[in-house]
Amino acid sequence: MNKHNGLNGLRELLLNVKEVLDIYKVHYWLNDGTLLGAVRDKGFLPWEHDIDLGMWVDDISTEKKEHIANVLRSYEYRVLLFPDMYMTVTAGNVYLDMEFYGRKDGMAVLPQWLPVNKAGKYLGYIRTILMAPGYYRADKSESVMKHYALNISNGIATMLPKKAAIGIVERLYRKVGHKEWTIPAHYFENFDVIEFQGMFFSIPANPERYLAFRYGKDWRTPNPKWNVKNDGGIG
Repeated sequence: MNKHNGLNGLRELLLNVKEVLDIYKVHYWLNDGTLLGAVRDKGFLPWEHDIDLGMWVDDISTEKKEHIANVLRSYEYRVLLFPDMYMTVTAGNVYLDMEFYGRKDGMAVLPQWLPVNKAGKYLGYIRTILMAPGYYRADKSESVMKHYALNISNGIATMLPKKAAIGIVERLYRKVGHKEWTIPAHYFENFDVIEFQGMFFSIPANPERYLAFRYGKDWRTPNPKWNVKNDGGIG
């Protein structure tokens, strides 16, 4: 079994990212489904395939984010960085998202790309390919057509003027509609510490209240069919 797959892969990825973030003295916290698993299940959710960390966008410079991304690439991870939005670190079939929250009118705002239709979904794929050609890869088990499509897309992306092409895609995306995560900022102002996977992490103070806001009053009941559209933070 690939060491990057499953719950063991999640733990190894989290350990390595934590080591790098701690070296760079970045303040971050467990968030989203990772926080839910840590508080409710004392571990990763059984069906989990990703890790979620939160941090304030102004607490870490773009230069430092780029340094961190390059260090993580030295682990042979695939890293996708949008300095004002998030960093995704992929290892095998598991990945970790660092979510960069901004502050606005008492809210913590995560300018994620959350498409509301298929057009937005595909524009998101195109934007990622333009930002990081080669980030998306087809497995050996996938169709020849997907391999060709990705190879052609990545080749075209390397020939286009990146900034202008991304600007066009983003303008189209905003026209077809998108949503952002907005969460009352007070949830991320004070923190406690929790032991998780043999390591210690910051978590929002009063995590039960925060999880009820995010996942509803029945957050203690496992729901593998939960959908991001039901997230209390999407506005």
